[in-house]
This record gives sequence, structure tokens and C-alpha cells, in this order.
Amino acid sequence: MRPLIPNTFFILDGCGDVETLGAGIEDIRVPGFRVPGTVRGGTGFGSMAWVAPVFRRGFNKSPRVVEEKCASCGVCMRACPVGAISMEDCAFIDNRMCIRYYCCHEMCPENAIKLGEGTLYRFFKGQKVRAR
Repeated sequence: MRPLIPNTFFILDGCGDVETLGAGIEDIRVPGFRVPGTVRGGTGFGSMAWVAPVFRRGFNKSPRVVEEKCASCGVCMRACPVGAISMEDCAFIDNRMCIRYYCCHEMCPENAIKLGEGTLYRFFKGQKVRAR
């Protein structure tokens, strides 16, 4: 969830008049407050922006198909909002397309999609890390 950014408003169509309760924005504004760079869509790494994808991949979980359990039913493929899953002998997840919503993991009736932990996550957690 992102913090409230002063002077940013959401317009809701069809809601009629909306009554604002509590203190006004001028009463709670913090003098000299600046919105952090990460809120503006940056990564917080500045000129080292190339580091962000490395950390993101290293700490995110990636869905992986357990081929022995996969029934090739296609539920995961239909559940994927970006179409990152194709079906052959079993489900195949294109990790370059995957946006990590994990719908496939949640919807698989055979529990054939596990969430694999990233290398950096396993390293900091103290697990053995093997080269791929």
C-alpha cells in the first residue's frame, strides 16, 4: 500500500456527494515532507537501477511445476492473467512472462505447482544454494 500523497485525489463516478470526516489536509501536512523516490515509481537504487531486478528475482518466489503431479488439466493455464503458462505433456511456466500473482499455484487442483524460493532468499535464510 502506498502512502497518501498530498494533492492526489481519486474520483469515484456515481458516488454523489462525499463528506470528508476528521482533520483537513492542511492540519496534518508535515512541513518539509518529501515523497520518497520509491513512491514515484523508482527503485530506490538511483544510478544503480540495474541492481533492482537482481534483488527482485533473488528474493521473489517463482512458481515451478511438479511434473509427476501435473494432470495437464489446464486449470493453471486458464487462471494465469498474462498467459505465461502453456500446456504440452504438462504445464510449462515462462518465468520471463510470469508476473508472480501465483494464481496457478492457488488454482491447481493437483497441488502440482510449488513456489520455489529465490537464490538470495535461500542464501540469507541459511539454506544450501546450488548453481543452476
